[in-house]
Amino acid sequence: MDSSKLNDWIQAVGIFAVVASLIFVGMQMKQSQDIAIAAQYQERYGVAMQFWQERMQHESIMLRTAENSIDKNGLPANMENPVDLVAFGILLSDTRQVLLVFDNQHFQYESGFLTDDAWLGYRRGLKVLIMRPLYQYVLRQDSSTFRHAFQEFCESLIEEAQLEAS
Repeated sequence: MDSSKLNDWIQAVGIFAVVASLIFVGMQMKQSQDIAIAAQYQERYGVAMQFWQERMQHESIMLRTAENSIDKNGLPANMENPVDLVAFGILLSDTRQVLLVFDNQHFQYESGFLTDDAWLGYRRGLKVLIMRPLYQYVLRQDSSTFRHAFQEFCESLIEEAQLEAS
């Protein structure tokens, strides 16, 4: 093989190596971005949980939470009007927090940071809870609190459970 053909081959291999390294660097940057987004979401989730837990310590806020919830949205037909509005406000806030935990787990799973096995366990637990009227009520009442993808997932779980029951 003459030197010009050898030189051409060396240049081709060199170009391929440069392109491969750029692809690798791009993949690393994408992975770093995904990790940063997941960490940021996790941090926002922690702040939201702390916010709701602090609010639950104040009876007046829980009373107002219950009153606003009942006045604006009414209660589902199969839920009785609560006698103790403060306790109902706490129950609403607690339900919201549980759904936030599942929303976070759903996000982590979608982002690839939660294994299929771990997600299946969370999914089973969510499927049981989301069939309770209060969970459906909070999910729909607080639609701006939860990610759209999570809301759609919950609605599909409700449909799935209803089909299984019939």
